[in-house]
Amino acid sequence: MNSARLSLRSLAALAVAGMLAGCAGGASAPSTASNALPFMASQIQLMTCKSDHGVSVKPCSIHLSGSNPVESVTTKGPTGGKFTFDDKVCAKDGIAMISGSGNKYQAVWGSKSGSCTALFTDKAKTGKTIGTAKLTITNQA
Repeated sequence: MNSARLSLRSLAALAVAGMLAGCAGGASAPSTASNALPFMASQIQLMTCKSDHGVSVKPCSIHLSGSNPVESVTTKGPTGGKFTFDDKVCAKDGIAMISGSGNKYQAVWGSKSGSCTALFTDKAKTGKTIGTAKLTITNQA
């Protein structure tokens, strides 16, 4: 049963890749330096991770799939803080499960396709929130 589901996922991934390749080669203009730069600039902007009072997670956006079922992320914050995470939506919707502690975490793909956001919170010893960082997860189950 698992191998059949994995085969279906692989087949679906190939179909999506084929459709995207077909779209890319359609009636688009040839790639030149002048029309490729805006695309590259938008990709760089998407990869910029935000920091909230020195608190961040890297990478801040991950894509899970049958060929990439686990991604590691690292949190960063001021010395002395303690991280917690909230992935209730991700876990409840079957998109991904997060585990880990300290500054090292892993996201493992779930059984359902979709996107969700996990929130990492860094708190001082007093319990006061220092800052938060968002991890966007996309699962192509």
